[in-house]
Amino acid sequence: MNAVHASLERLDTDYIDLYYVHGWDRITPVDEVMRTLDDLVRAGKIRHVGFSNIPGWYAGCAQTLAQWRGFEPVCALQMQYSLVERSIEPEYTDFAASFGASIVPWSPLASGLLSGKYQPGKISGGRLEAVIDAGHPAFQHVTERNWSIVSELEEIATELGRSMSQVALNWVIGRPGVLGTIIGATRIEQLDDNIGALQFELPTELRQRLDDVSQPPLTYPAWYWTDLIQSAMYGGVPVGDKPTGYFKPIHVGTRGKVPVWDVQSK
Repeated sequence: MNAVHASLERLDTDYIDLYYVHGWDRITPVDEVMRTLDDLVRAGKIRHVGFSNIPGWYAGCAQTLAQWRGFEPVCALQMQYSLVERSIEPEYTDFAASFGASIVPWSPLASGLLSGKYQPGKISGGRLEAVIDAGHPAFQHVTERNWSIVSELEEIATELGRSMSQVALNWVIGRPGVLGTIIGATRIEQLDDNIGALQFELPTELRQRLDDVSQPPLTYPAWYWTDLIQSAMYGGVPVGDKPTGYFKPIHVGTRGKVPVWDVQSK
């Protein structure tokens, strides 16, 4: 409450369009957080609710509470997301699709790594140099894997006649669940270049090349949701390839007085 009032005073405004809870404090119960945010909406001090840097289970709990109790729902999740940081995909992409809350990436250019200003062994100038030795895990982007991504990005940008920044931004805003992205331009020419990311469509084959080179290894349980495992459950056919109505419940008997149902494919 104090933070919102201080923001309103600094901004000299009556309300805030979208208010983010910037991080998870690991102390305050999620129901107290959602009730307080809903109180702020009802008081007219904020219009919409967002979260940043929270666990997937916390996001799901917050949105479920909002649905059950009539609180203002979470409409945006501000998460680190880029070609070199895709670890949110197994949880948050489905969350966005299921709960109607958009992903709003921060650091879509990975502190400038994807802008083309840096080369292997030549990290000088810009934000990346300032934070590379800070020990913060969000900025540890200088790896062999990431240089491979930068190399492929550079080739694709050259093929398209676009800047690397534009292609990297175009890729991230085209990802499932993403509505828009935060940009960190510090000069007018950077802003103009970033806006140029909206002025072209990334061809499917080039997008696939970026998907492939940046694909992170799947950790458990994310690999359990892939077609390899899912198809074993559904007759050898990936569940996404099943026609509507493929599965139908059938009555197979009773257990005591309780009907027993199974699923049969057509």
